[in-house]
Amino acid sequence: MKNLVIAKMTKLFSQDLKIFSFLNYILIIFYLIILSLITNMWDAYNFDYAFSRENLDGLKLWANENSHKCFLSIINFLFFFKNKFQLNNEILFDLFNFISLFLFIFQISALGKIFFNLDSRWKNLLFTIALVFPVWEGFTSLPLGFYLFYYGICLLGFRLFFYSNNFIKIIFGFFLLINSLCVQSNYSLIVGLIICFLIDSKNNKQALVKSLFIFFTILLIFIVNYFYFPPYNYFENFNKIQLENITPKKLTNNIFNFSTFFIYFIWVLIPLIYLSIKKRTKIFFITSKKNLFIILILFIFSIGPYLLLNKSTDIFAWKDYLGRHAYLMSISFTFFFMLLFKRIYEIDESHRKKFFFFFITIFIVQALTTQILKFYFKIEASVFHKTFIENLKKIPKP
Repeated sequence: MKNLVIAKMTKLFSQDLKIFSFLNYILIIFYLIILSLITNMWDAYNFDYAFSRENLDGLKLWANENSHKCFLSIINFLFFFKNKFQLNNEILFDLFNFISLFLFIFQISALGKIFFNLDSRWKNLLFTIALVFPVWEGFTSLPLGFYLFYYGICLLGFRLFFYSNNFIKIIFGFFLLINSLCVQSNYSLIVGLIICFLIDSKNNKQALVKSLFIFFTILLIFIVNYFYFPPYNYFENFNKIQLENITPKKLTNNIFNFSTFFIYFIWVLIPLIYLSIKKRTKIFFITSKKNLFIILILFIFSIGPYLLLNKSTDIFAWKDYLGRHAYLMSISFTFFFMLLFKRIYEIDESHRKKFFFFFITIFIVQALTTQILKFYFKIEASVFHKTFIENLKKIPKP
């Protein structure tokens, strides 16, 4: 009888949580509309110019000097795709950015399901929280789409290599992990993921062998790239680690900037504390030390590379593409608030979890409002640039 009641309650709760699946489709459509309103800006102008002239020499020079030679594979593929299907540059770039963003977000939700042993009904909420993380305004620029793509294949490669028993999948995962190192911050992310894997697997022998193999492989690649193939010419000393960047003052300032993404939503602790006191249960919402360590490790290793370079961003950096520094932090952010709301859901005894849905709605609205305001500045800048260029074209040539 008890098992029957639990089964019925689980089915009911699963139906309640399906609303997030519907919400995710709405958010996807929203991002598609936003993409159509904002032209690719920033370094994307160089790509538009090169593709229009059908001459990639400038992009090849940019990739080589910037020590991003692997970007050339994507550039060549996009150029081939454009010519094959006669696509407009803007449509092509938007399509790639859109796919890259959702590849990354899907991998975040898949990874969270593994790390925290979540059943499938929570995967939709993981996806929703990752979607509303207020930093995606930058994905409307093609070069930032590159970063999202490599972050996505890094998480996919990690899952295939460490959590698969199929030899082909393991080899493919290794291939993806190595290729993801085209974006240097993935070195740090992979080390953080390895530590999380060891915590999750309780340090068994097979897990340790896999972890050491990947760690020493990426360490060797890092040494070779950093000392023998660094950025040169215009990009000389770009992203070079310097000891003066890790002074207490700089570290404190940069860590605080990144922490604003959590502080901005920390009010969610209030309903949790209220429910915990009311039910006389533990306030501790992470449910286990393992979960807490995983979130802290992912946060530290996501921002670590930027701390070494004295770079950071805060949640209110609206008028530039500084939000790209916080892309990897979306992983720990999603996991943190996912577990927090899961705990609220578990101790909420109101009819059909009204308490839970009320506060998750406020959270989503707050995040989306912030994101929309950021998108507004991008739309404004896009319209200004387009109008400015059209006016310049009207001026007679000298």
